[in-house]
Amino acid sequence: MPPTGTGLLGMTKAKRKSSGNSAHISAHGKQSVNGLAAGDVYARIANSPKGISYYELARDFGLTNGDINATLVPVLEKLAKRNAVFLDGKTLKATNPPSRLVVARVTRAARGQPVLLEPVNWDEDALQKPVLHLPPRAQKSGELQEGDKVLLRVKKRFALKPKDDGNGRKVRDAVYKCSIWQRLGDGQDAQITGVFKKTCGSGEVVTDAPMLKESFPIISKPKDLPLSGGERVIASLSSEFDQRRTKASVLGLIWDASQKVEKLSTRILVNAGIPLTHPHANDKNSKEKARTPIRSEGRTDYRSIKFVTIDGADAKDRDDAVYSEEDKSPDNPGGRVIYKAIADVSNFVLPGTPVDRHARHQMFSVYTYDRAAHMLPDVLSERACSLNAHRKRYAIVGKFRVDAEGRTISRSFERAIIKPVQNLTYDRVDQALSGEAPFPDELQRIVENLAATREVLQNRHGRRKDLDIADNKIVPDFADNGTIRGFKTERNSLSRDIIKKFAIMFNEEFGAELHAHDMPFIGRVQKAPERNQIKKARVKLEGLGIACPDHDKWLPEDLNDMMAQALGNDTLLFNVEQIILPMMMPAEYRFNGAGHYGLGFDDKTPYVPASSPIRRYADLYNHRSMGRLKGWYSGPLIENEDQVEMEPFVQGMTDAEWQYGKLQARSLQSLAIAHLHNKHDGQETTARIGRVSGRHGLKLFLSDCPMPFDLPMDKMPDGHYVRSADRLGMYNERLQRHFKMGDMIDVKIKEANPLGGTEGTLDFEIVTGEAPKPARRFTSIKSVKGTAAHSSKLKTVRVPARIVSADTKNGVVFEMMPHQGQKIETNEEGSLHRWPISSMPKGSYRMINGSKGLYRYPGRRIRSQSFVVGEDINLAVKVSKDNQIREVAVDTSSGEKRPQRKSVSVNSFAELKAAMERIESDAPSPD
Repeated sequence: MPPTGTGLLGMTKAKRKSSGNSAHISAHGKQSVNGLAAGDVYARIANSPKGISYYELARDFGLTNGDINATLVPVLEKLAKRNAVFLDGKTLKATNPPSRLVVARVTRAARGQPVLLEPVNWDEDALQKPVLHLPPRAQKSGELQEGDKVLLRVKKRFALKPKDDGNGRKVRDAVYKCSIWQRLGDGQDAQITGVFKKTCGSGEVVTDAPMLKESFPIISKPKDLPLSGGERVIASLSSEFDQRRTKASVLGLIWDASQKVEKLSTRILVNAGIPLTHPHANDKNSKEKARTPIRSEGRTDYRSIKFVTIDGADAKDRDDAVYSEEDKSPDNPGGRVIYKAIADVSNFVLPGTPVDRHARHQMFSVYTYDRAAHMLPDVLSERACSLNAHRKRYAIVGKFRVDAEGRTISRSFERAIIKPVQNLTYDRVDQALSGEAPFPDELQRIVENLAATREVLQNRHGRRKDLDIADNKIVPDFADNGTIRGFKTERNSLSRDIIKKFAIMFNEEFGAELHAHDMPFIGRVQKAPERNQIKKARVKLEGLGIACPDHDKWLPEDLNDMMAQALGNDTLLFNVEQIILPMMMPAEYRFNGAGHYGLGFDDKTPYVPASSPIRRYADLYNHRSMGRLKGWYSGPLIENEDQVEMEPFVQGMTDAEWQYGKLQARSLQSLAIAHLHNKHDGQETTARIGRVSGRHGLKLFLSDCPMPFDLPMDKMPDGHYVRSADRLGMYNERLQRHFKMGDMIDVKIKEANPLGGTEGTLDFEIVTGEAPKPARRFTSIKSVKGTAAHSSKLKTVRVPARIVSADTKNGVVFEMMPHQGQKIETNEEGSLHRWPISSMPKGSYRMINGSKGLYRYPGRRIRSQSFVVGEDINLAVKVSKDNQIREVAVDTSSGEKRPQRKSVSVNSFAELKAAMERIESDAPSPD
């Protein structure tokens, strides 16, 4: 039985009245009765094409029979007073369309007359279709034609005279006065931006336009798009209607400069399936071990050694500490004693435990610059295992004696107890070592000893001749409120080099100890660059003027020499590094693997990662292997050790590291796009060209942005592109402009949205300006034999030219050289010209080895001819009386004569084959 009350009860279709204003109750309004918003109630009614009963409405909002009269009826009365809803029998229906943005199509358009339109795909089963009225002055520019599709803004509702509906009742057509909001193509959807709001249905999009606050029910959204309420989204308005209400489909999220970057990292980790919190954060076993007091049984007490940690300012998982002092032994003048302590994670994480199984599955801690998804629970990674200052900690300590040249005299590995005296940061140590802000006396002495030991270890690296590339990192700079402020460079400073050299020495000696006793280990292996990569790099480096080794097996010292040639020229050094770095092979994890090209280790020297067990499972495995060797650990190295195939397991580490590296790069890319949105959205900025490819386009490093972004060829400026012979650039013939590696160009950021798509979207274009108008551009390029024919109106001038490039795709590209004699008034002199392959003499053309030119094979009535890059050719240029170029022809009369074919008599197939080889040997080889 319907609820009792006044106002709404007794309303029927016949008693419904029209109002001069649109009866709209916005879903984002604040009107509510006992917590029930009128907008939410109206949205539920309007989204029911056939209406909804009292009981269905009360059930959707979780109301009991006793709450209907007290809560629901007053809201319905408010809606009824505004002619927003009416009662049709026992069913509640919406009266007027609340959506003031409607996709419509023109039904009548006459010059000087009002334009009439109807909503697209109107549901005939719903209420009567409204008539949309567009005054002539509201048509803006251009005339509308019948069938045109537009997005209308509904302004005012008025009613026409009543008419008979055929059932003996008088009805009035609903007519709306509108204005054009957006013109649409037949296949184009109207798009809006707004804020997502959760409702009892799928949600709504509330527009954020200053002139229009409207809500649209959501009918669809991407499956992998998490929406919790409050996010800014972009949506397309659908042509579907329920009770005259326009609906929307969410396309993606929109970034706001005030949003915290935490949303970006959360989105990246969730999409990758990485839990934001450790699944065993409350593991009882880990908590019990963390609370267990430190015991010294079976361990060496190194608490007297004044260890310090040096990490980034935001580090919480400190897994290594260092100390060094002068070796006072008389037999080792200038030598050093080095202590390196690594967190003993193997004491807390045993094979087969839930924490170990998760660590074995994840294999690495994942960092996204503003947060970390640790391999181990926080109670271990940031507390019990982390080498925090003034706390007793379990550690594996390596003690090394080295001479003045960095050669190892002795080494030992022990399970120990340490108590670090200080947790330092890279920046603070650099300030102390430079004298800018020294530490107190004892701490200053510790860091100066570390710097002195670093000089000794430098000799060790010098003998190994490892690759010396500046390890500069660009990291984001966050504001206090969690927003992106920009980026800063963490350069390869003295403090960072200290930790780097200590870690390399520890891993090298750790691997040597395991390898000497035939213990299993997981090594880090890098192969030398492949020959084809070296050949490609040689062409580019020689094009930059860098002298390259004449052999095809480049060593790290060769790469160091080539980079040294570019010192003092930042642009040249940038180009050289952009050529050398992609040539390097990626490092991999190998079971019992040895050799590392970049570090200078040969194929018999293993490099074993063992300095970061908190964040790498390979280091934890190697610690267990060392424990088995030394006798302090007797368990398995991995769960079900005898049944695990180690090669696939270790290959999985390489794959996981690659995947997590992509996540970190994706995180940096999204932060870069967010920064570009905040600072350069819709504006122009500069970019440096990092790579040029005729297939893939340009790789650009935008200003204030650490990540390179690709500009594909289909988004490059229009025109024909010619690849330079040194493969360092491309030339646009229409713009008469080069795009070369290392050059700075202007770009415009059209749209930057780090939340767009799955990895963020960045749309930008090169700012080219107007294409220059060539003065008296030549009309054709063709080939002639000898000098061009004489014309009474045109004079012929012989001009030398040099071949810039030649290939089977673009033909021959040449450049006019300065010449004596007749002066030619043209802007074309000194610029590039292309001789298409279709205009060249007929014949079979092949590329000369190394892209050095074209060779035409001899044939019947065809002479052999070569077009080699760098060689000169002759041009026959026809000019007018005022010395303007009218035609350019290429002189092809030169060339070797076709060799005479001699008749040969043979008696067998072998004699025929030998004769053919003698004949073919007379022709020059294209290689």
